[in-house]
Amino acid sequence: MIEIQVTGSTVVGGGKVAIPLGEEATIRVVSDTADEAHLHGYDLYADLEPGVPAEIVFVAAIPGVFELELEGSGLLLVEVEVS
Repeated sequence: MIEIQVTGSTVVGGGKVAIPLGEEATIRVVSDTADEAHLHGYDLYADLEPGVPAEIVFVAAIPGVFELELEGSGLLLVEVEVS
């Protein structure tokens, strides 16, 4: 599980994370503001409410590097590398 905490514009637990092709992955995000987390390439979204954990669960079936970002602020949370 990838766990990310967002406070203001500070991201803890982000960076670049490798996931083996074919594996199921879970990304849990807790933010201090309401926003929407978007995993590009997989077109998966999670609505974020302040202080409430939200999860994106997916099978890493598409190889490449994909960004998870907050849609409202454009803040990069993590780069997911599937290989």
